[in-house]
Amino acid sequence: MDEFYKIKICNAVQQEYGLHIYKIAPANRGVYGETWILYANHLRYFVKIDYSSDHQKIFAENLNVLSYLKEQGISFVSSVIKNRTGENYIFF
Repeated sequence: MDEFYKIKICNAVQQEYGLHIYKIAPANRGVYGETWILYANHLRYFVKIDYSSDHQKIFAENLNVLSYLKEQGISFVSSVIKNRTGENYIFF
């Protein structure tokens, strides 16, 4: 992907999540869409971009399940970071 596209991703995440991103790299994960690793606040965050409207609904519901499992004390489940409006995802 070109640099402008990566800057757009970083700007969207910074605006919606308040993270200061200092590096972005593609991640070789997932079956569809794009997965990126964002480096911010000395941590790594995974960002999934899915352009399929069919997958988006399922993916959003899965994020809710992950959040619920984490809230129930399941420690090996990754945390889902909520955006400034309290949602588990944003539209990019």
